[in-house]
Amino acid sequence: MLETFEDRLRFGEYGESIILEYLLDNNETVFTHPSYSSAPIDFITVSTNGKIEMVEIKTKQVKNGAFTLSSANTETYTALVFNNGLPLNIYLVDFTNGKLYKSRFKDLLTTNESTGVKLPKFYSTYTAYPVANMEFIRSLSDEHIKRLEELRN
Repeated sequence: MLETFEDRLRFGEYGESIILEYLLDNNETVFTHPSYSSAPIDFITVSTNGKIEMVEIKTKQVKNGAFTLSSANTETYTALVFNNGLPLNIYLVDFTNGKLYKSRFKDLLTTNESTGVKLPKFYSTYTAYPVANMEFIRSLSDEHIKRLEELRN
């Protein structure tokens, strides 16, 4: 049940490998950091049209239509987006429902009443982001679901 740091790390790294596969399938050039690095993002990508973006991958359980990020992560990503100038894409590996999602981080922080986009809910130690505000990419393969379940248990 992901009790140790090492368990959570392996689980998250597997989620990263799923998104890396997706990015490469979509002809993105992906730059990674050394595994011993404590970089605040997982990858930097360059699209075929030369667009550079930061990528953060979260392998999370979706509860009540939302996934959570710690307050510290929310602060870090907000600073990166507003101080760096590069877009930050959050990719969500929703192991609960077997789906992949994507959103610009700044779009997760905003609301638009006319479209029904909902604001995240901020709590003292975490923020809950509605998955409805994210773009569905594709369903996880049976192989990926099986491996995530193995790593989780």
